[in-house]
Amino acid sequence: MVASDEITREELLYEVRGLCMRIHRQFGSGLLEKAYQRILAAALVKSGHKVETEVSIPIEFEGIIINDAFRADLIVDDKLIIELKAVEKMSNAYFKQLGTYLVLSGKPWGFMVNFQNSNLMNGMYDLSLDKVKSKYYREE
Repeated sequence: MVASDEITREELLYEVRGLCMRIHRQFGSGLLEKAYQRILAAALVKSGHKVETEVSIPIEFEGIIINDAFRADLIVDDKLIIELKAVEKMSNAYFKQLGTYLVLSGKPWGFMVNFQNSNLMNGMYDLSLDKVKSKYYREE
């Protein structure tokens, strides 16, 4: 494994996808989101990554700071926000949520996985801060 501070986006996403698939293969789609979160976090730590769970992401409005406005499920190696879902149907709101987390935190990469998807490869999505900014935020 590459040292976590030197890992590329592609390497990290490959490893996370593989762990998610192993977890899904063993437990299927019947667990709650929190269980998947704890299992994935432990597996990532075991693989040598720095993992933070339920990370508060503050938001500021006109000098007012709300410190616990949002909570990221996992942040890996201080670079990748992982948002976990265990839902029957994905909503565009989930993608906007992850995009908002990227913008507010400044983290460069995002990954979302829906463990309820019977074909897990179809339930994994990655985003980058650059793509989110170029799509939803225009320079003035």
